[in-house]
Amino acid sequence: MEDTPMDNCGYSADDYSEVTRVDTRNSKYQAKMNHTLGAASNKSYNFKQYQKMLMRRGAQQERDELRAQQVRQIKQITVENKKWAPVDSEDAKHMQKEAAKRQKEMAKLEKKREREELVQREEEKVQKESEKMSMKMGTRSWAKKKNQGEDYQ
Repeated sequence: MEDTPMDNCGYSADDYSEVTRVDTRNSKYQAKMNHTLGAASNKSYNFKQYQKMLMRRGAQQERDELRAQQVRQIKQITVENKKWAPVDSEDAKHMQKEAAKRQKEMAKLEKKREREELVQREEEKVQKESEKMSMKMGTRSWAKKKNQGEDYQ
């Protein structure tokens, strides 16, 4: 054998890089330090409590995020409402004015219609009265003529 220095475990210095790469003597300790040791930690009461705590924390964070999102949406809606409130109020005022104008026009038309109906009724009454008068006058004049004719004969 050659004279190559050996370490305490019997590995040569040339193999040192490979040895450290595949060295399994401290794998359990390394896994414990890196939190990658699975079987032992799953059996641990503290680990189970820790996992439950992480689940509760995750659920609480999701609920908090959902609440924050809802609050942001409500704030955005209120900002939009404030932004468009003047326009909406102007539209509402305009619509009220238009409705009032339409009501006035309808009232005017209704009054005009009533007046026309009254005038028509009055004209009909006058016409009927004139017909009655003309019939009375016609019969009287005929009767007068008849009476006058009898007197002359």
